[in-house]
Amino acid sequence: MSVSCHWTSGYSTEAVWPWASPLLYVGLACAVGCSGLPLVNRHKDGKAPRGIELDT
Repeated sequence: MSVSCHWTSGYSTEAVWPWASPLLYVGLACAVGCSGLPLVNRHKDGKAPRGIELDT
């Protein structure tokens, strides 16, 4: 997606660079993935973390 501003003098500038949209989606995917990893690792085995004993 690219948006260009066209001036009356005939000069045009890019308002949004073509790489901006993919960069936003990659950043969102990384944020979701990185915030989900601790939850996946926490419930992966259903065990207490190493070094912590459970009271039974």
